Amino acid sequence: MSSLHRRILVEAAKLFDTAVMLLAFLLATVLVASQTPAISLAQFLSMRVKVQNAVLFTCFVISWRLIFSALGLYKSYRLSTRAAQALDALAATSVASLALYLFARLFHVDMVTPLFLVVFWAAGSAVTLADRFLARLILGRLRARGRNLRHLLVVGTNARAERFARRIQARPELGYRLIGFVDDRWFGLGEFRQNGHRLVADFEGFLPYLRTHVVDEVVVALPIESAYAQAGGQDE
Repeated sequence: MSSLHRRILVEAAKLFDTAVMLLAFLLATVLVASQTPAISLAQFLSMRVKVQNAVLFTCFVISWRLIFSALGLYKSYRLSTRAAQALDALAATSVASLALYLFARLFHVDMVTPLFLVVFWAAGSAVTLADRFLARLILGRLRARGRNLRHLLVVGTNARAERFARRIQARPELGYRLIGFVDDRWFGLGEFRQNGHRLVADFEGFLPYLRTHVVDEVVVALPIESAYAQAGGQDE
């Protein structure tokens, strides 16, 4: 997937999440209004929206978007488990609910009651989780058919690198195309090549290779102690 397509998908996801939280807010509002004896639902819906409330609500929406982005809901989850993705989604909706509660207490918004918060959190969480799982299922099937692939390069040719490569190749739904490995010559390189792996460059030719080939992600599988400089470290 190109960077442009990814940005479009991320922006679409942000808009969808904003719409979900707005619907959760509306659902909680209607439910709380219907449970308030002093005012009927029809009277509540006929109320005029004050400028102050509109500004405050806009701040709510902006805060939700910032929270979802800050907690990583729009990062790539290709290598993450469903549980990890679900926990991130629940963390985002929980923090958004907490932010709403703090706003309400700070600006004395009586409508945001405990019932309101429970409905808001439950509705927002349910739809957000369902959306993530559905998107994961659809994208997984597309990737298994060779669509939406990312070109992956592994730095290192040790046992850890081989295990990672086998894991990627055994799960086509992750959407990775392993293009090869990068490493200098060492005594185990012959056996590594006999296993059918492709060495595309040594460390000296690593950067030139990146400049002349399409590489979306690089995984460093080097032993840090014995290959500190190649793994990205610098001498003090």
